[in-house]
Amino acid sequence: MKIDLLEERIGELEGTNLFSIIDLLINAVREYPLFGLDDTDLYFKEVKRILGSEEITYNLVHDYILRNPNRDSENDIWVMSSLGSFLEALNLMNLYKISLEEVHEKIKGLE
Repeated sequence: MKIDLLEERIGELEGTNLFSIIDLLINAVREYPLFGLDDTDLYFKEVKRILGSEEITYNLVHDYILRNPNRDSENDIWVMSSLGSFLEALNLMNLYKISLEEVHEKIKGLE
């Protein structure tokens, strides 16, 4: 879903656990340094590409961040910042026992 539209509609989720998770996802997409990236689906594809995996889990993102401490370029800094926000969202998902698929479906439901 386009981030601008998601920001407009996130208010429907205020007061729920999903609100905080999706807010962190919006931040993660906005921070990612790929020109023109403004869609959650494209962001998830990009994260899978970076991780070299067809799945996205807390452990995979966490391990990637730990294995790649190099933050020499501005691009690297923004990638890590984005993944940090995404990791926080994944942490909340684990805490609230909400899967990434459930979040993805909720986002689609807001379209």
